[in-house]
Amino acid sequence: MNNSVFLVLCVLVVLTIAAPSFLIPLIALALLAFLFYKNKKQEDNFTINFSNDADKRLPCPGEDYSYYEIVGMQYRNLKKIDFGIHNCALAVAERHNPYDAFAVGIYRIDNGDNKLVGYVPKGQNVELHRYIIDRYNGQTMATYKIWKRDDKIYGIAYIKDDGL
Repeated sequence: MNNSVFLVLCVLVVLTIAAPSFLIPLIALALLAFLFYKNKKQEDNFTINFSNDADKRLPCPGEDYSYYEIVGMQYRNLKKIDFGIHNCALAVAERHNPYDAFAVGIYRIDNGDNKLVGYVPKGQNVELHRYIIDRYNGQTMATYKIWKRDDKIYGIAYIKDDGL
């Protein structure tokens, strides 16, 4: 519980004891609800700040990986754990995606999760989709980085594609 919520709780108790009229505790309760809402909104609206330039780069895992942007993260209900650099991920050529016949999804697979975090953009995914199906039976290793700045989500990935 943060300090402002604790302070409002204390004020609510004191006001209830000192002036037990109905209006004062109601106002304090409304203020408490507002602070809870504000606190929750701040948690949902976090920004990833990197300490130096080295932290901003996603290192390429090897010659057989290629660089891709990631899109669609704003629709994935991402949590704090999904942000940052993840070296344990999969690029999956989705065979039955109703929006894109050549969709390549990026999945976070660490912590026992198998969470879709974004997609390779249309136009950049056709050759990659076909290659992943033909060469890797539909999925291959990837590493990605997702960050948030000024209420916008950005993402990049390296996908094992033998250097397409």
